[in-house]
Amino acid sequence: MRSLLSSLVLVGAALGACTFSPGPGNGTVGLSGGAGNRGIGGAGIGIGSGNGGRGGTNGGGAGNGGGNNGVPSEDANCGHQTNPIQMVPPDLLIILDRSQSMSQLPNGMGCAPNCNGMDKWTQMTAAITQVVSQTDTTIRWGLKYFSNSGTCGVSNNVAVAVGNMSGQAISTSIGGTNPGGSTPTRVAVNSGLQYLMGLTDTNPKYILLATDGLPNCMPNNTNTMADDSPGAVAAVAAAATAGVPTFVVGIGTIANGQTTLMQLATAGGRAPTAAPGYYQVNSTADLVTVLQTIQGMVASCTFTIPPPPVPTNIAVHADANTIPKDTSHTNGWDYNGTCTATQTTPCSIQVYGSWCDRIKAKEFKSVEALYGCPGEPPVP
Repeated sequence: MRSLLSSLVLVGAALGACTFSPGPGNGTVGLSGGAGNRGIGGAGIGIGSGNGGRGGTNGGGAGNGGGNNGVPSEDANCGHQTNPIQMVPPDLLIILDRSQSMSQLPNGMGCAPNCNGMDKWTQMTAAITQVVSQTDTTIRWGLKYFSNSGTCGVSNNVAVAVGNMSGQAISTSIGGTNPGGSTPTRVAVNSGLQYLMGLTDTNPKYILLATDGLPNCMPNNTNTMADDSPGAVAAVAAAATAGVPTFVVGIGTIANGQTTLMQLATAGGRAPTAAPGYYQVNSTADLVTVLQTIQGMVASCTFTIPPPPVPTNIAVHADANTIPKDTSHTNGWDYNGTCTATQTTPCSIQVYGSWCDRIKAKEFKSVEALYGCPGEPPVP
């Protein structure tokens, strides 16, 4: 069988490989003047003094070379190998508002001497800690605060780097942080985008902006309380244009804050269809539900596979259905970046459109790649 079946997901199935080993092989080609025999065998045809092979023709002299120019024979190594591969987890950076207004109740009122855990900061961080700890094997979480350098400053660094198993690090960071400062949303999103674009992995990337929706700290404005909602919306829109959508989670019921949150969510490209047009939460339980919803939405349709012997000779199936190759990225599959037979890193495949939706909904038992051997199409 000359096509190779490789399972991309969903249950960690195996992937078949089609590999070819050039020379030296057992068969050799003897040149004139020696005792070498000419024949075909092993992984190719070599030039040397070996005796193996079939159909040999006696030569008259010593052969030269070590069989470096081998080519595949009928018995060449084109068979199944086990290569476990997985769905690629998304990179999801939480950009968390820690401004002083987050110490208030969701309705914007203060509380004294304390809020007994009902303030926006406590409720939001409790939910984040819970959900991140439950999902850090399937999502590469990271965390960034704003502000985190004086009243309006935002550092270029993140509090917790995006990575595997980051739940404990995020919980520890949140446990040592309290509200304070203003709300430089524009600068925080720009900085978060720059960080994500600097990552070298090919994982899908998202921002989760958690805020009460009152951006200020307009750059080059001496009034730190001046409204910077347009700047924040523009920053989120720029991230979406760069290929990094933003989920906007808003806590609280302050009217002008809600208007900004709706605008941010629309610009981010991941606004829910239901009112109020962003992910509104007013309690820890609300936010847990929202974060679990977002988790399902960012489930990846990106897969890694060992480089095929012929990258242009590959088919992708979902159960018995052939997913079409679609370089427009509308409704089918395509490579993420380049894929060559000789590269030393895995190739990346992404599925788009309704096919991706059906994969996320677990409609299929398996998604598979079929490799065609050179000169032969992939067949089941």
